[in-house]
Amino acid sequence: MDEAELAITVESEFEGRGIGTQLMRRVVTLARNRGVRRVTLFCLSDNRRLMALSRKFDPKMQFDHGEAELTVDLGLPDQISYAQEAFGLMETTVGSFFEQLGAKAA
Repeated sequence: MDEAELAITVESEFEGRGIGTQLMRRVVTLARNRGVRRVTLFCLSDNRRLMALSRKFDPKMQFDHGEAELTVDLGLPDQISYAQEAFGLMETTVGSFFEQLGAKAA
């Protein structure tokens, strides 16, 4: 598989905290490391948050009748992308550990 579609939703009460950026960054890294060469997002062209988020990943943008197609070319995996994936997994594991520790202390 060399192409994939991506959908990101962040509940309105959590918007503006970088959650969407982190989700997209991790998904893009995981996809790249598994041979996906291109990720496409679809949204309404007035979805400013997703448009701004996707611009961080240098997408090709196409607009048609109020809808936007955002395509991000991922390139080939390399040592940096593998390290980013490993760091993301470690970050999740450590975060989960401390959440569990906090839950037991409460």
